[in-house]
Amino acid sequence: HVMEIKASELSNKLIETHAFFLQLSLYEKISLVDQKIARTYTDWNIQMGANESFSAGDDISSRLYEDLYTTSYEVSALRKIANSGANLNLKHSWNRDDKDSTVLNTNVFSLNYVQPLLQNKDGLNDRLSVDVADIDLIAKQVNLLEQAESFLASKLTKLVDLALKQELEKLYMFQLELSKQQLDLAEEKFSNSLIDKSSLLQEKDTYVKASQQWLQSSRELNILRQEIASLIDFKASEMVVEFDLFKEQTIKRVEPAGFVKNSRSMQKFDFDKSKLQRQLETYENKTMPKMDLTMGVAT
Repeated sequence: HVMEIKASELSNKLIETHAFFLQLSLYEKISLVDQKIARTYTDWNIQMGANESFSAGDDISSRLYEDLYTTSYEVSALRKIANSGANLNLKHSWNRDDKDSTVLNTNVFSLNYVQPLLQNKDGLNDRLSVDVADIDLIAKQVNLLEQAESFLASKLTKLVDLALKQELEKLYMFQLELSKQQLDLAEEKFSNSLIDKSSLLQEKDTYVKASQQWLQSSRELNILRQEIASLIDFKASEMVVEFDLFKEQTIKRVEPAGFVKNSRSMQKFDFDKSKLQRQLETYENKTMPKMDLTMGVAT
């Protein structure tokens, strides 16, 4: 059984099964993770701390106690508010002083809100890593697409090579059959003394050369079939392509200006330009005075 392989089928099989596309998929997932990590700047940042101490000694003017036990802890939660530059800080602290058996407890809860008015206004500087990660992700996807297309193109050209080697194998087989017919006729003529031995040897030499050409073309055809079959896990004996090498192909007209503008090289340049412009915005913003609106409440 011989299976005809079409370009679309080979492309789909390669995309589904080849390790190269699995590798590209992993690269894209890494870029997506980097983008998600960059967006975590608005997550709550929790900090906790605790302390316990003891001091003792005779009464002196600077320390009017004999024994002092101090226990304290503090917990705070800080969050940056997206697209505003504002910081929200929640803090709770507790302190217990045991001074010569006299206990004093202090319990404080505070809420602070800081809104930048000039530097980092609207969270411009906070969003830098996010905006750069977004650009990097798009640039990575374009780069991966280009790699995928280049890989597919390099493999699909093997179908054209396969069609060519199929035609050559058929041609050499036809020549071999003609040479065999010529040799049979020459042997018959020689047996009837119609040609001399040199003519017969010449026909035998032609037949041997035709046989060698066919064997070589058949060997090259089988090697290429095995190579293509290994790409998509098929049997080499099932590989054949129906491709008319002599059919005139229509070439799509491309406007040079539009081609250059939309080319991958120009897209890469645009991505780099966008990143530099975004970084420049932040660098310029950081030169502005730091002026914040601060509001807070504590109990």
